[in-house]
Amino acid sequence: MSPMGHQALLDRSAFVSIEGCQLDLSELWNWRDFDQKRRRAIYQSFASAAPFPHLVVDGLFSDELLSLIVGEFDQLTAADWRHARCENESTHRSPFGLKLGPAAELYFSKIYSKDFIRFLSDVTGIETLIPDADLIGGGLHESHNGDWFNVHVDFAKHPRTLLDNELVILTYLNKDWPEEYGGSLELWDANTGECVKTIVPVFGRTVILKHGKTSLHGHTKPICAPDGRVRRSLAAYYYGHHDAPAVIDEEELTSAFFRPRRSTVTKIKEVVRMASPPVFVTMAKSVRRKLAGSTDWTSVRPR
Repeated sequence: MSPMGHQALLDRSAFVSIEGCQLDLSELWNWRDFDQKRRRAIYQSFASAAPFPHLVVDGLFSDELLSLIVGEFDQLTAADWRHARCENESTHRSPFGLKLGPAAELYFSKIYSKDFIRFLSDVTGIETLIPDADLIGGGLHESHNGDWFNVHVDFAKHPRTLLDNELVILTYLNKDWPEEYGGSLELWDANTGECVKTIVPVFGRTVILKHGKTSLHGHTKPICAPDGRVRRSLAAYYYGHHDAPAVIDEEELTSAFFRPRRSTVTKIKEVVRMASPPVFVTMAKSVRRKLAGSTDWTSVRPR
C-alpha cells in the first residue's frame, strides 16, 4: 500500500481490544519507515546479503501485539504442542489445526494481507508471493532447554498444493535473551561449509529468508536458558510457481460466460409473449416455473 493509502487508512482507524489492550489496526507493523525509496535500498541489501539473500529487521511489528502473543504462548499446555525429535532436531511446533489466540490470529492475518505482501515483494524482488492460510510448517515454534535444529534447507514445495517455497518470515518473541542462552539462528555458506552469520533471536526481531538450494540455516547450539525459559518464534511461508508456461493462452485469463441456447420454439414464445395481454403472460410464467426442466447452455467468451 502506498503512503497515501496508509494515510487514508489512518483517517478511518479501527481498533481491537485484546486482554484489555487496545490495538490500532493501522499500526500493527511499522510501515511508515518503509517508503518506496527505502524499499529499493533494502532490496539491494537483501539481494547481495551473504551467504544467501536474507533480511534482518528489528521493530517491524507492534511491541504490544507481540507481547500479547507471548501471553498466548503461556496459556498453551504440553498437549498443544507437537514435539519433533530425531537425530537432526528437537523442536516444538504448533500442530495443524491448532486454534490460535486472537493476537496470533491478528499477526498472521496482517503478514498475509495485501499491503504486507506488497512490502515483501518490494524488498525481496519476488513479484508473486502466495500465502499459506494452513500454516504448513509455520505457526508457533518453541524450543526448550536442550533443543536444537541442525543446519538444513527448508522443504522445496508445499506438500498439498505443490507450489514452490519462495520465502519464510520469522519473528522472535524472546525478551532479555543474550547470545549465551543458545538458539541463535545460524546462516551457513554452502561452498565453505562454515557459519558466516549468527542472529540472536531477541524480542521483536524479524528475519526474512529466501528459499533456495543453498539457503542453509539452523540453530545448532542447544538452548541453555535459566528458570526454564524457552525460545519462541512465529513462522510463515510464502509460495510461488516457477514452471509457468512460456506462452499463455489469453482465453485462460478471462472468464467464460454461458447463456441458454435460444431454440426456434423459444423465439416463437417470445413473439407471442410480446403480443399477449399481461395477464396471460403472468399465467404462462407460473406454469413454466412448475414445469421447468434442464437448460441447454452455450459458451460465450467475451472478445
